[in-house]
Amino acid sequence: KPAGMLCHSVPGKKRKGDASLEDALMGVGLSLSVINPAASGIVHRLDRGASGCLILAKNDCAHAHLVAEFFRRDVDKSYVALVPGVVDALKLDDDGIIDEEVDNRP
Repeated sequence: KPAGMLCHSVPGKKRKGDASLEDALMGVGLSLSVINPAASGIVHRLDRGASGCLILAKNDCAHAHLVAEFFRRDVDKSYVALVPGVVDALKLDDDGIIDEEVDNRP
């Protein structure tokens, strides 16, 4: 999903001319899970400003299993950020990775 695109068509959140990922998926006619009609097969979401990969469920069984994995926090997520300016070298590990919690969430 590119940055700036909503995952779902949420009333009041779409701007004029916006298309959501949900709209795009409906437009290509993919066969996706219908266990949660509001999700259109989308297992999780990314904020409008974030770009990245999303998991889509092709059937209800897979959707239920994947949502449970996210709910139990069994899914490992990693994020890449472009940071302007100078990064504090003390926070970098040997691979140039900063491993810090965001908003007190691991």
